[in-house]
Amino acid sequence: TGGSQPHEYHAIRSDGTIFPVIISSSPIIKSGSFSGFRGIVLDITEQKEAAEALARSEEKYRILVEHIQDGIFILQNGILMFVNPAFAEIFETTIDAITGRKMIEFIAPEDREMAISRHHRRLAGEKVPERYEFLMLHSDGQTRILVSMDIGMTSFQGQTATIGSIRDITKERFAEEALRESERRLASVIDFLPDATFVIDRDGKVIAWNRAM
Repeated sequence: TGGSQPHEYHAIRSDGTIFPVIISSSPIIKSGSFSGFRGIVLDITEQKEAAEALARSEEKYRILVEHIQDGIFILQNGILMFVNPAFAEIFETTIDAITGRKMIEFIAPEDREMAISRHHRRLAGEKVPERYEFLMLHSDGQTRILVSMDIGMTSFQGQTATIGSIRDITKERFAEEALRESERRLASVIDFLPDATFVIDRDGKVIAWNRAM
């Protein structure tokens, strides 16, 4: 009835192994009657293996990015082109609500100038810190979130882009400050005790003492 569209089949080699091919054909008409087919057979084993390897690689990448605890993002022309679930979770919002927005909107006003300056210097090829801490804004636009960011340059859809990860260290830093404050208070109390108070190590050396001592 006419030529066929290329179609994928499984073929069998002389040794019995099965391999993928693409076959396209058209009828041969002689004296107005059908007499056979002419066609092309393409062995696509290498292409199929490459496609399967790529699919496996993409699946591993997807699993890693979707389940990693750090927030991953790709920034291009100041726009968040991609974020993973952990990134959205840090701001207690959704991926759709963040993707396509300007990164600057999520940086606290007091740290915007520093972040913008480093971003422009990085794009210009200057050497700037790849890891630093700064304040970002929660999706409510008010609450500050202290993050630690690792960042670098990459290519995305054929154009220069920035790729990075952020980790919310707000609670961690708050705990550190609380511990330091507790230690300061304890030291102050001990220092003003009326009794001579001291601490010695395992070798019997005095390593701390108060005023009374």
